[in-house]
Amino acid sequence: MTDDDEAARPTETTPAANDDDAGTVASVRRVPVFDEIREVANLRVVDRDRYEVGAEIARGGMGRVLEAWDSDQKRRVAIKVLLRGGADSARRFVREARVTARLQHPSIVPLYEVARWPTGEPFFAMKLVAGRSLADVVSHAKTLDAKLALLPHLVDATEALAYAHDEGIVHRDLKPSNVLVGRFGETVVIDWGLAKDVREPDDDPLPSSRRDSGRSAQLTALGQALGTPCYMAPEQARGETVDRRTDVYALGAMLYHALAGAPPYDGESSKATIERVLAEPPAPLGTRAPDAPRDLVALVEKAMARDPADRYPSAKEMAADLERFVAGQRVSAHTYSIGALVGRWIARHRAVVAVASAMLCALIVTSVLSVRRIARERDRADEQKVIADAERRAAVLQRDGAERLVEFMLGDLRTRLEPVGRLDVLGGVASKVDEYYRTTFPSAELRDAAALLRRAEALATLGGVESSKRNIDAARAAYLSSVQLAERALRIAPESEDAELRAAESHARLAELATGEGNLDEAAREIGASRALLARHIGASRWLLLAAKLDGDEAFVKQQQGDLAGAYAAAVAARDGMLRAAADPRSADAQRDLAWAWQQLGDLEMERADLDAAVAAYREAVTVRERNKGDARDAAQEHDRGWGHAAVGIAELARGDARAALVSFKTALAIRSALVARDPENAVWRRHLAYSHTLACDAELAIGSIADATNDCKTALGILDALAGAAHDDAKLERDLALAHKNLGKALLAAHRQVDAMTEMRAAVDVAERIVAARPDNTTTQQVLLRCRRWLGTAELAAKKLDAARASYLASLEQAERLAATTPDDPTAREEVAAARLLGGDVEAALGERARARDLYRAAFEGYSALAARSPHDATIRASQREAKRKLECVDSGGCR
Repeated sequence: MTDDDEAARPTETTPAANDDDAGTVASVRRVPVFDEIREVANLRVVDRDRYEVGAEIARGGMGRVLEAWDSDQKRRVAIKVLLRGGADSARRFVREARVTARLQHPSIVPLYEVARWPTGEPFFAMKLVAGRSLADVVSHAKTLDAKLALLPHLVDATEALAYAHDEGIVHRDLKPSNVLVGRFGETVVIDWGLAKDVREPDDDPLPSSRRDSGRSAQLTALGQALGTPCYMAPEQARGETVDRRTDVYALGAMLYHALAGAPPYDGESSKATIERVLAEPPAPLGTRAPDAPRDLVALVEKAMARDPADRYPSAKEMAADLERFVAGQRVSAHTYSIGALVGRWIARHRAVVAVASAMLCALIVTSVLSVRRIARERDRADEQKVIADAERRAAVLQRDGAERLVEFMLGDLRTRLEPVGRLDVLGGVASKVDEYYRTTFPSAELRDAAALLRRAEALATLGGVESSKRNIDAARAAYLSSVQLAERALRIAPESEDAELRAAESHARLAELATGEGNLDEAAREIGASRALLARHIGASRWLLLAAKLDGDEAFVKQQQGDLAGAYAAAVAARDGMLRAAADPRSADAQRDLAWAWQQLGDLEMERADLDAAVAAYREAVTVRERNKGDARDAAQEHDRGWGHAAVGIAELARGDARAALVSFKTALAIRSALVARDPENAVWRRHLAYSHTLACDAELAIGSIADATNDCKTALGILDALAGAAHDDAKLERDLALAHKNLGKALLAAHRQVDAMTEMRAAVDVAERIVAARPDNTTTQQVLLRCRRWLGTAELAAKKLDAARASYLASLEQAERLAATTPDDPTAREEVAAARLLGGDVEAALGERARARDLYRAAFEGYSALAARSPHDATIRASQREAKRKLECVDSGGCR
């Protein structure tokens, strides 16, 4: 088998600290590990060296948030830590983690992990992304249109609270600074530090002596009345038991703030503000925002009713009323007069009323004016109508033209740039598209399902562009916004299949992003969300391809979870679905996905050790790609063709057909050489080209073409050396570099150049040790180091450096046994144990230690026999088994040297 693995199918907002607004906020995916956490002492200990902590982002009464670099995952994150010690603070801190992890909603802040430093202090790790608090956004909304444009964010926040209420959770500290507005329009509710499960016993209140009466009224009070005074319901200010209606009051207060431009209550201190909350209602919103729609004012007044029984029962009912207002429908909180209802009817039938009014005016004028006056007025009206029509047509043309330009940039232009591998050109389009949709006719978009869907489509395309550039944070944010917009369009137009399909496809793309980052639970949730939208369209032709893709995504998730049988069944379903979806050979996307389905099936056949079936599946993938390769300038298709031929070669080499494998590797090499010739600066293509040379080197060594193998290995090493000099901390590139040194050493060893071979093997070990030191828990890097050490021992044995060879095999054997113990289901680790023992037998035999050599050969033979029973078609394992048996018999008979 080859020493390398072929790439798999291509398949981050910090909450402000407890009390403050923050210019940078984060939203991270939740990790369901907190249900069993009861005390800080139970938290996992994380070494401080993992996180490089930077500047402080925000600070509050209980915690502060710091920017940090996660050296394990190679990403920027935010760290939230406690400001003060004490059991109560620690308990609240851990409870916040448990509650946040439990709430799984696109508009509720999640987190990566909660752990503690070796010194005992707990912390959260969260994803960091640029954004603004709703408080900041509100402060810049000066006109009524600008304020009404904020309603979608308040709808999203209200829906998030509706979900939390269904889960039995009340927030207790809702305020604009605890709501995030992201770059792509997403809305996230953050800071659940004061959240309460209404189904659990009441929390013990903090003693009143800890209340700071001099604190700002807009900061969270940490006394008996938990929350932020200027958004606090009267019962909460009195320190009474709170429920869902307390959050409804705070949501109404936030909407009050958005419309009035200031909180319902202003005070110099928390104490003074609480006294005002208890004494009297706030100034009527109608007097502070006289131009606000009356029905929206009524909605706020109902949400902020002094008596909880007069409010909406929960955020769910308030969200429904808000959505009705946004859609131009009547809200339950407002009583409409006959005049108001007529006015609303006129607003909806403006064109008819305009015509009728004109006719009535004409009749009146006819009765009192002369014919000449009538003619003059008619001419003037006609002139004004011409002007108005021209202005309206110009506005429509302007909008249509702008949208056609957007469609071209993210549609046709993307189609033209992708084949030549230059999607990076679209990098600057992202913010421009989003800015256009946020600033052009925003109030119309609130009620226009088609406009919402157009924006959702644009953001989904943007997500694909950012994903192809590996800007995962930006891609995820774009897809999340696409889902939210499509779902909002569905609420306005419930029968829109286009909106359902857009939401389902964006959920599927989120699943692919999560899978790529190893977040399998999140991937499974997104797949489930997509399938739920698919359920009532099963069998519909336009949904076939998405259904098959979801099967493929599920197969990959199950494969990563170790469910090989489930993964195989899902992969077969994906292949069959793709065959139906790709029945029309003119569908290029379906044909490409069909090829990937065959290749995914081949990958699973390799794991099942059915190498003949793997070769057959990989060849089907190649057949589809060759049949539909089209224009050789299509870089994406050529890239896929290269992977297909390489995969066939890997399977052929594994089953012992090195000459056929070499033909496949050379085909892949020619394809990738042409791609690099087209764009010599493309680092990804150059790395794949180096990998093709490495694969060719393996096959040439297997058939005895030593000179050709040496040349290919040297070429691969030269490419990777140049890439490593320009890259910084690229783990996959360094892994390839270590293996390239090792493979060149193998070629030199086959050419009987033992000293040169040892030099390359030592270089391979040095690179591999550097990778393992940076990522000690990564199984793949451990395996790379094992192979390099073992081959160093082989070269030292060939050069008669027996003491050095013994040290190398012992180090390799110790590491392999340790890895096998920690990964008992990984056959690769057990194969490395057997290989290290086989090398150890050779070294001990050369040192004259025949008894030790016999024990090592026997253990190696038994290890290879167990592996052969599991993988009977693996030619490499069978050959190693025969070699171990031969050497055991030789040392037993004393006839071998």
